Amino acid sequence: MNWFQTTILPYFEKLKALLIYLTSGPPCKSWNFTTWSYVYLYRYYESLPFDNLEDWRQWFIDMCETWPKRSIVEKIEISDRFREKAHELVVNHLAKVYGGDGIWYGEECHWKNSPPLQAEWNIPNDKTLDVNSKVIFYIHGGAFVTMAYSEFRSYLESITLETGALAFGIDYRLAPEYPAPCQLEDVLAGILYLTSTIDEGGKGLNLNQIVVSGDSAGGGIASSICHFMRDIQLGQVAGSVLFSPWIDLASSHPSCEGSDYRDISSPMTNMVHSTGTPDDMPIGMFMGMYYASDDLVKKRLLERGHHLAPVKYLNTPIVSPLCDNCFRDLPPTLVIAGECERLRDESYLYHEQITSSYTEDELKRFKIPPSTTHIYEEMFHVFAPLLPEINTSKMATKRVINFINQCFALNTTLFEKIKDQCPINLNLSKQANNLETLDKEELKWNNLYFSRVNQKLESFKPNYKRSQIKTWSPKA
Repeated sequence: MNWFQTTILPYFEKLKALLIYLTSGPPCKSWNFTTWSYVYLYRYYESLPFDNLEDWRQWFIDMCETWPKRSIVEKIEISDRFREKAHELVVNHLAKVYGGDGIWYGEECHWKNSPPLQAEWNIPNDKTLDVNSKVIFYIHGGAFVTMAYSEFRSYLESITLETGALAFGIDYRLAPEYPAPCQLEDVLAGILYLTSTIDEGGKGLNLNQIVVSGDSAGGGIASSICHFMRDIQLGQVAGSVLFSPWIDLASSHPSCEGSDYRDISSPMTNMVHSTGTPDDMPIGMFMGMYYASDDLVKKRLLERGHHLAPVKYLNTPIVSPLCDNCFRDLPPTLVIAGECERLRDESYLYHEQITSSYTEDELKRFKIPPSTTHIYEEMFHVFAPLLPEINTSKMATKRVINFINQCFALNTTLFEKIKDQCPINLNLSKQANNLETLDKEELKWNNLYFSRVNQKLESFKPNYKRSQIKTWSPKA
């Protein structure tokens, strides 16, 4: 990647995108030129070769960083006491569940040998941070390899201003230099910081004042932290909002493959290389990171066979929450995904796993369904946070806002009023199914909806090819 590729060539690529738009039309009928050119250029930038991971990451941050207009940005560092506690909790859990000493990475990746954990508050101008604050803890995506929280400041402001919340995020350690569970440790340290007392250096919040959210890889981490907190009996946050979550790194589901130019992501192939040598390495994500890394990271990559975790651990719930064997007792979850995206099938399956964990009678007793999933017609990966100005993103964001408002009100006397004022399934078709209209086999698709281009929500029963989920088992 060089100056010419990132500065001059994009102008020619924009002209090429315009020419395609005018002569052939966009790949989806509802797309205007803004949408088409965004997808086209994103894929161009993603395809650029890079020689150095750090330079590539910084270039992405410089290009994508946003700033809120009506909020204060306050940068902080997470205290070592919370990082140490998070590390202990994770290591003890791994040792108990998976055996050994619970250490999945080299000493160079230990939190004490890692850079400080940077975090950030975005506080609306009319709010102050205190023990009564409501917080949206956002975890950025980027394939666990790149991006930063700063890309999402502006989008999160559009949500905080409508929910009365503050936005909080961390720049967790990135792979391949820092493999799993470094990311989980860092997010857990953020949770401990938020919920520890003022005297302990925390913010004194209760878990029901926190909604976790994330996109793509960040959505996967947000899901993982909810599963992990349940498993170690740490408690439950108020809710989770997952934008196009990457929650299964162990399988390649049908939507991940092929060359669909309606999505911003390239085909998700050749991500595992388990020969232990650089010989015959196929072109793909693994190869790109291998040749952009230093010698020690190259060695670790070959040992693991995957950029995030050892291949044998890819189907563990802390890496791939879709591979968990229990989907009960999670916070209310809203999943937002696009019809055209490569991770679409994972959203279907996650919804199915959660909903089918409960009986019909149990589902009726939930004030907020355990899982609600909205699939948006002709939309791509992480469309709402990345391209918030288009109409479909605006509708998706309204539904996210309503969901968050319900989560924060769940245990208050105002819940029924908020539920009426803030419907999660905004613009729901009158023909939509409910529990009474679904037979036993269809129950798993309760609260799964397809959002049309006209923003109408319709009940949805997906008919798609499926790969087997490699559910984790202690005997595996």
